[in-house]
Amino acid sequence: MTIQDFLAKFVEGYLFHDLDSMAKITLPPGQNDGAAGYPMIATSLAGMELLGWILMPGKVNFDPVHGGNSYFLNFWDNYLAKQYPRYTNLGKLFRKLMRNGITHNFVAKSGIIVQKGSNKVVLIDTTRQEIYIDCIIFYQEFRDTYQVLVEPIAKGVTTSTSITVQDMQKRLDDLAQNYSNEAKTLFSGLPNLHNSLIDLGKIISASLNANLATTRTAGASPSLPYNLNNATVSPFTQPSNLQTITVSGTLTHP
Repeated sequence: MTIQDFLAKFVEGYLFHDLDSMAKITLPPGQNDGAAGYPMIATSLAGMELLGWILMPGKVNFDPVHGGNSYFLNFWDNYLAKQYPRYTNLGKLFRKLMRNGITHNFVAKSGIIVQKGSNKVVLIDTTRQEIYIDCIIFYQEFRDTYQVLVEPIAKGVTTSTSITVQDMQKRLDDLAQNYSNEAKTLFSGLPNLHNSLIDLGKIISASLNANLATTRTAGASPSLPYNLNNATVSPFTQPSNLQTITVSGTLTHP
């Protein structure tokens, strides 16, 4: 997958469209929670870390265990804070207190107040040690930063002294290889699975062996329980894997 296709589908598509959908969620009548404020913050911060890796300068190898902080701060310091200087020197605080707290435990750490619909930019109270962040404004500033500073580089409209389109492609390829290797290791090491779990691979093999009619592309068929149309498929999944699936029903992007 080219870096341009990846960004168009997984950043401008899934990432930003998911955030657009979450931004429209409002509190149900009589309820004081459930407006998806935390998920919006977590998704925005995860997207920043992804782009921080794609935009990493120099000769580096993808390190999913120890590299996350560097990737996140690369985007924060060199892109977000460049576009919106009020975020200068706040990257470590956001990653440690918001990103890590919400992502790992769904609880922001002390001093974090997430709002939605306040129409206010980030505010900080160093005396009370509190920071106020509106999840919609934060997403919009993240998206604007991408559109102004990142997208033009990927499309070759502007150049950067720290990163090239070729570098971005190499970062994506490194990420793909790492994820592919990890998936192969984990799938191959699966123990015996519960017999209630549907194994599409075994069903397909049995169908083929029995000479049953099998569609060679993902689409409608009465033989299997799911449909891959409208599903979110990892960009690192080999297309050939999908072309042997016969399915019915629907898998939808969560």
